[in-house]
Amino acid sequence: MNETDFIVEYNAIFERSLVFSIISRSFGLVSLENVLDKKKCNQRDIFEYGMVLVLDGRSPEMIDKILTNIINLEIDNEKRILKNIQKDVVLSIQQGITEKEIMWIMNSYVNIELDEATKKYNEINEYISKEMIKEANEVQGKYNEIYKQISEKILNKYNKMRINDK
Repeated sequence: MNETDFIVEYNAIFERSLVFSIISRSFGLVSLENVLDKKKCNQRDIFEYGMVLVLDGRSPEMIDKILTNIINLEIDNEKRILKNIQKDVVLSIQQGITEKEIMWIMNSYVNIELDEATKKYNEINEYISKEMIKEANEVQGKYNEIYKQISEKILNKYNKMRINDK
């Protein structure tokens, strides 16, 4: 793997990792279940496979052992570094470590200036945060309507029960 390919792959891992971290810390780990790449998981991609293990409730020690075994099969040093980054991210997301700390962990593996990584982190965080607020507001309106319907049904049933008891 050449340096350009490494950086392209690293940036993809960086973005996906931060997005997953932000979403899981906001909505819980279970919120990631439908966004996992099943094909990559089946191919034992460290990040996707590791997140499945997290969602299945495996212990950090078990996940570390499984992912380390897979990483040890990799003969390309740059790919091994990328896989170790993914493993660290998976275990960090499982532990609920903040996105910023994950950014620092990932950045410690590469020669990318922290300012550049922080800028990219801020862009991702700002975009995901705005979208989460937008989506949450839309869903909240639906929930309010559902709550009103449920309340109305319960009150109607209660009133009917009271009438029948008299």
